[in-house]
Amino acid sequence: MSYRNDFKQSIELFKIKDLLKYVAEDKVKFFDVSQTRIRAIRNYIVENILNNEIYLPPLVVARYSEGENENDPFSEGLTIIDGNGRLLALSQISTVIDQKQKSIDPKELAQSESLRIFIDESSIALQIYEGLNQEEIMQAYVDFNTKGKKVALSKLIAYDSRNEINRISNDVLEQNMDLIRAKVERELKSLMRPSNTSFLNLSQLRKLVSIFLTCELKSELPKGNIKNKLSYDENIDLINSWFQFLFKLHPPDTIGNYHKTMLASFPLLQALAYYAILGTKHMNFESKLKTVQERMSKLDVINFSPDQEQWELFKGIRRGKENYYYLSGNKDDILKIERWLTKITRREVSTY
Repeated sequence: MSYRNDFKQSIELFKIKDLLKYVAEDKVKFFDVSQTRIRAIRNYIVENILNNEIYLPPLVVARYSEGENENDPFSEGLTIIDGNGRLLALSQISTVIDQKQKSIDPKELAQSESLRIFIDESSIALQIYEGLNQEEIMQAYVDFNTKGKKVALSKLIAYDSRNEINRISNDVLEQNMDLIRAKVERELKSLMRPSNTSFLNLSQLRKLVSIFLTCELKSELPKGNIKNKLSYDENIDLINSWFQFLFKLHPPDTIGNYHKTMLASFPLLQALAYYAILGTKHMNFESKLKTVQERMSKLDVINFSPDQEQWELFKGIRRGKENYYYLSGNKDDILKIERWLTKITRREVSTY
């Protein structure tokens, strides 16, 4: 559908506290938004309030004058077209302020006061449409939230300077020529095997980087800077060394090809990363690097061909016309693979 030419649009600044008063008076209509999304935005505000690094883009709203159409539920106040999660997150900040005011932690008390000042004194821009009917509001909501709004994952990783995993992932990808040859999909959320022969996507690369930074297998990526005994450059060198040994097991040009190697399986890669780094959290760089290299050098006793029956020792499923075996991505199953890797590389055998 196309919008009429007789509606008005403008941009106005609203005090956040005044906007929240509209919410409290039930003069703001929202579209459904997940609590997960609201919580993520709320946490972003709280976590960055002390360094004054909060960036909230304008809300897009439809505004109606009171009494324009008493039978239309959209006829009074504001309807949020874009920014439902932002405004709902802001509406929850008062609860966070109250909770942190009761804390004895100086940082939480400082957060509480800074959040109070932020709500009382800050403003947010509203792009306001007037004269849209309900159908046009619905269409505008769909357009704003599905057309050209999404930021590419590659840009998030390249530009999000607060997230150490993003920065290291980006630097590893830029520096490691073998990884570039193996191909890392910068935008795809998933790789459909066996048709896609790229080695990783950026989300998967970040998960591998996280394993090396934390020495843990986490279901969610940690945020911000991660404390470990290594410097930024040492972390990159360690990860690049792991990839160097990995590409000795199978050349980068075809390591993402599920027809040729099981190393195209991401759960197996996670297990290999965890196998290499497990128990090294408190080591210095030299000790950690030596441990990772020694462990990776022992993996040549394993046949990583996808047609090996050994993979059925682990949870998974056979599918597709080639009847390949696809490993489960469950954390417990990945840990089981790691234990098997540790056991098999301790045996003094030349083949498996």
